This record gives sequence, C-alpha cells and structure tokens, in this order.
Amino acid sequence: MKTLLTLTGCCVLALPVTAQTLDEGNDNDRFIPEITIFGARANVSDIAGSATSIPLEDIQRFNQTDIQRILRQVPGVSVQIEDGYGLRPNLSIRGTPSERSARITLLEDGVLIAPAPYAAPAAYYFPTPGRLNGVEVLKGPAAITEGPYTIGGAVNLISTPIPRERSGRLTFEAGEDDTWRLHALYGDDNGRFGWLAETHQWHSNGYQELDTGEDTGLAKQDYMLKLRYSSDADASLYQQVDLKLQYAEEGSDQSYLGLTDADFAANPVRRYGLSTLDNIETDHEQVLLRYLLRSESGFEVTTSVYYNGFARNWFKTEEFDVTGSPDAESFNGVSWFQFVQAINNGISIGPVTPAELAGILNGDDTEAGAIQIRANDREYYSQGIEVDARWNAEFGRTSHAFSAGLRRHEDHEERLQRNSTYTQIDGRLALDDLGLLGNAGNAEQDAEVWAFWIRDEITIGRLALSPGVRYEMIDQSRTRWETRPGRTDDPSSRADDNIRDQRSNETDVVIPGLGFVYRMGDQWSAYGGIHKGFSAPSNAPGVDEEESINYELGVRLDNGVTFADAGLFLT
Repeated sequence: MKTLLTLTGCCVLALPVTAQTLDEGNDNDRFIPEITIFGARANVSDIAGSATSIPLEDIQRFNQTDIQRILRQVPGVSVQIEDGYGLRPNLSIRGTPSERSARITLLEDGVLIAPAPYAAPAAYYFPTPGRLNGVEVLKGPAAITEGPYTIGGAVNLISTPIPRERSGRLTFEAGEDDTWRLHALYGDDNGRFGWLAETHQWHSNGYQELDTGEDTGLAKQDYMLKLRYSSDADASLYQQVDLKLQYAEEGSDQSYLGLTDADFAANPVRRYGLSTLDNIETDHEQVLLRYLLRSESGFEVTTSVYYNGFARNWFKTEEFDVTGSPDAESFNGVSWFQFVQAINNGISIGPVTPAELAGILNGDDTEAGAIQIRANDREYYSQGIEVDARWNAEFGRTSHAFSAGLRRHEDHEERLQRNSTYTQIDGRLALDDLGLLGNAGNAEQDAEVWAFWIRDEITIGRLALSPGVRYEMIDQSRTRWETRPGRTDDPSSRADDNIRDQRSNETDVVIPGLGFVYRMGDQWSAYGGIHKGFSAPSNAPGVDEEESINYELGVRLDNGVTFADAGLFLT
C-alpha cells in the first residue's frame, strides 16, 4: 500500500547558522529575541502548572513539518488527523473540542494568531510548522495569563529569531508525489541593528488517488522579514524596537468527502470524482511592531501592536439531490454523510437504490443540478495592542515576581458564500446553475475586547505560590443579510433594509487562579493548583460562555540528565 508521504532520496544543503533556539542563553543579555511564555525548557520546573517546551533541535531531529506530529509528544494534547499534512490542525488540550483548534489559545510570538480569536476562532490558518523555531504548551493555573481560552491551555509558536551574527541556513528536500520543501533564512546583527529574511516553500502533488487522475496536493509559500533597532547594551534604560512582517499563501486540493466502507477497504487513498473541484485558496498577512523598555532595576515593559489579515475560499462539495433540482436556490439535498450511510446500510434515498447511489460515486450520470458545491468565501482580521509589564520586589523573607498585562483587541469575520449546482456527465462535473452570491451565507461578525491580568510569583524558601486573576470584557455582534436576486452583487445587498437578523452578546468574566511549586530537593519538585476555566462564546452571539473549575497536582524530576513529569488533572 502506498504511504501517505515518504520523503525518499532526501537532499539537504546547509550553511552554518547561529540563530538561537529556545534553550540557548543570551551571551550579553542584550535583548529579548521573541515573546515566550516561560522562555526555555530549563525554566519548566519553575512553572506552577504543567508546561512543555519543544526546542528547535527536537523539531529538526525528526524533520517535523506537521504540527500535529510535533505536539503528539506533549502529555494532555490530542490531535484529530484530517488532511495528512497538518495544514489545518485539530488540536485539543485536556479534553477540549478539537475541531479547528477552536477551544485552545493559539499564539505566535505571544500574539493571538487564529483568524478571529473571539468572533470565529476556528483555525483555518495555522503558521507553517516547517519554519518554527520552537513550541511552548502551557496548562493549569499559569495559563490564565494567555487567555481567552483557559479550560485547556495555550500553545505558543516561536518564529525564527534574528541571529546574533551574520549567518543563514538553506534546506532542500524532495521525495515521492513530486513533494519538495525549501527553507531558507539569512540575517545579521551588528549590535544596534539586526535583520532576518526567511522563506518556506512547500509543494506536493498529493498522495490521494482521484478518479479523474488530477492532483490532490498543495502549494504553500511563506515569507517573513524581521528588523530590530536597539540602544546601547549598557544603557541605563535599554530600549528595543522590533518589526515583523509575514505573508503566506496556500492552494490545496483538499476535500471533506470520505469513502464508503467497501471503497475504503479496497483503496483507502481513493477519492471520488465528485470531489474533483474541491480546493481551498488562502492568504495571510501579519504586521507586528514591538517596543521593549527595560531599566537597570529590572523593571520591564513590552508593548506590542499587531494586525493579522486572512482570506480563504474553500470550494467544496456539500450536498446531493438525487431527484434533481431546477436551480441552486430551490436545492433540496442530503448531506454527504447521509449519502454514504445509505450505501453502507443498503438504504434507498427516495426512489434511488443503494446500487444507483454507488454508481454515482463511480461516475454515473446524475440528474441535472443534483450536486451542490459551495464557495465558502470568508475574510477575517484581528488587530490590537498589548502591554506587558514585569518587575521584582522583596518584602521581608519573601521575594515577588510581578507581571501584569492589558490587551485591547478587535476581530472580524465576513462571509459572502455561494451555492452552485453541478451535473455529473461521463464522470466529469458540469456547471448547471451558478446561484446567487450570498445564498450560502451573507453575514458579518465582530468582537471588541478588553482584557486585563495580573500575577505574582511569591517565593518563600522552597515554596513558590502564584496567585493571579484575569478579566475579560467581550462585546460581540452579528448581522446577516437576505439574498435577493439582483441585489447581492452590489453594495446595496448590505443596506439596512436588507438585514435578515441582528444579534449581540456581552460577556464580563473574572478568571482567578492559584498555583504552587514546592522544591523537595535539588531534583524533585511538586506542583499544582486550581483555576477557573473559560471559553469565550463565538459563532453564535446570544449564548453563554463556557466555564469550569480546573484542578491539578503533579510531581517533576529534573537532574540535568533526566526530566520526568507526572500530573493529575480534573476539569
């Protein structure tokens, strides 16, 4: 049987590179390279909660380019495989719903990265894993600093940092199915000014076998530019400005259509000709401006201004009307699941027998307009400003590490989707009726958010306590418009007199947490805590948020050679 993807005859070209990984220290402590949750694997033992760091060397050791494979080594994280490449991963932490990773906090360099984290958090965009420098996963009470989704936890993806000196890396690999990957980066830092240019190119014809003989793969391009300017390293008030510009686009011939039981048993990588036109096109852009101010006393403030824009159009087979439909507007079909289940269970749909249904899957002609294909066209943006402050203090026999943050965030989702009908003739799909633009969805959804958090790490001898609290104030709104002939293709389609319905939702929530770490010796430590879990309402304004009470208790061993972590949790 053919494997999903096996890179054979791999060729790697490399130039020396000194770009630091998460585990490396900073020789002169001059700058903070990227925003991280806890910084390095060596710091995990100090976290009042379950935490995992996956550095660059671990990713490169197994040549991982699929985030789902990377995260499988993290306890408490589960994945649901979909396309075989990890293009749109389905990630769950401690039992949260996995679909499109919508119920965990996703960040890149400390900034929310889902297309619309509050209004529509389903991660149809995910940063290219092949260009990542490391991954952090945080669970438990400490996760309240990384909201809004605190029931499961947070995943922070670390991009490639600017190198400390002029260096670069070039990697190329190729294999079956015309699969190849190119990753190139180059940068420099002269002490005051630093820069990095990076690209990741990925292509494959796909491993699935489409009945029509066409490709089922992908083509993805990712580009990133980083610039940095900083004051003198020994200045009494150190300042640093970082600018990150990133752009990615993807075209992949991906489909939701599966196989009947019999066809799967015969050839699990087969795809029916009915899915020939299924394809998703995406593009993503990010602008991140970050300013760091640090005093000699250790007081530090980081201000981040960010913008993420994302657009996608997933053209995919939706439903079937085996009796024939006059046009796209009056289509009355069944879902793909119902269609396949009827074949598996030997049940007719209306006058059409299971054998005739199976014939349609094998390319038999259909009634005119019997196949509905949807253009799932959506646009998103998220933007905001975050301010994070950190400072240390001593009070009597206790030491304190304070951290506090403020986030002002806005995000937006816009849907303008179309259902069209097609006819299968001689195993090929022919357009029957284009349908009205907006007949599958004509809506906008917005979220405006204020979030605050404060946390104190109190050290008293061998015991460290970490009380903290987060506050989220979320305003959401959604407007849907009617689809009318002659009205939907021009701006008047979204006029006030064309509104179908409007809904809004306001959420105010306080999220407290308390964690602890107790060092039982040089090698062993115990940790645990309790915190409130929260998931913001999304996609359906007017509903309540999700809440939970989360408990955790664990023990760690770290002797410099062996690291072990065992924990119990209850949600």
